[in-house]
Amino acid sequence: MTEKSSGIDALLSKSLFLISDGGNDFFAFLRQNLTASDAPSFYADMLSNYTKHVQTLYQLGARRFGIVDVPPIGCVPAVRVTSPDGETACVEAANALARGFNDALGRAMAKLAAALPGMRYSVGSSYNLITFITEHPEAAGFKDVASACCGGGRLGAQAWCGAPNATYCANRNDHVY
Repeated sequence: MTEKSSGIDALLSKSLFLISDGGNDFFAFLRQNLTASDAPSFYADMLSNYTKHVQTLYQLGARRFGIVDVPPIGCVPAVRVTSPDGETACVEAANALARGFNDALGRAMAKLAAALPGMRYSVGSSYNLITFITEHPEAAGFKDVASACCGGGRLGAQAWCGAPNATYCANRNDHVY
């Protein structure tokens, strides 16, 4: 091993690798109208991706990982708009799907860390963060946690921001989305 490669290995082993994945995959799952019975195979595919990312980085010398879980997708305007109660409540079935995955992700990372000597990790919870902000918007300085700042239709979620006639909120800092 050359001095240069040992320096790179030392740097890699001390670096923190942040992995955040899956949110768009959950939207695709929901758009396909799949059911809770389809969730286990969906989770398995997603967990396989996370595991492959971590294992590949580990083989390259990475040892420290920050894993970001999936947010409460039932609170996103594009999902809330599918519910008659979307203005006032998140879609619980979609959030349950995210929670189930996040639980499985925690178990998968613990199992992986047990199998890879020297691996250290922490799972950061975007789910808990967004849930807190949704339940206490004023604590984070938000006024609107249900609708999109730009878009069209109900909750600003029935047309994308770039669509003709899309509207934009007056103060985007007031909105989570």
